[in-house]
Amino acid sequence: MDKIIIIFILLCIITCLIIYFDYIIKKYKRNKNTFTYNKYSKNKSEKALYYLYKALYKNSTPSANFNKLVKEAPFNKDGQKVVDYMSYIIDRSLFDKLIEKYKKKFKLNEFEEKSYLFNAYLGPSPRSTDSL
Repeated sequence: MDKIIIIFILLCIITCLIIYFDYIIKKYKRNKNTFTYNKYSKNKSEKALYYLYKALYKNSTPSANFNKLVKEAPFNKDGQKVVDYMSYIIDRSLFDKLIEKYKKKFKLNEFEEKSYLFNAYLGPSPRSTDSL
């Protein structure tokens, strides 16, 4: 009788773990579908990136609405939004001026500034050229 109770308890624990891990996996997949840069973010560098991307795409060739691009972007097989940012071009000097403008506007500390610059240069920014 004791063995049956122990087996039952172990089965309950295993079932709970399976349910918990299933919940974690679904939560992770659900979060991948969201675009993290938005004006409501509590993270200053993410907020600065949101406004930077809006300005970059507005001043790019062809001009585009960043919110509309993200909203209408298709999902890839991993559930991530795919913005065709290489189709847009912006002058390098304007690109650098906009980066500096939003870095100063949001008064980013050293850590936030590094994150901001990393994402600005390697994130979904339009292509930059020396001259258009």
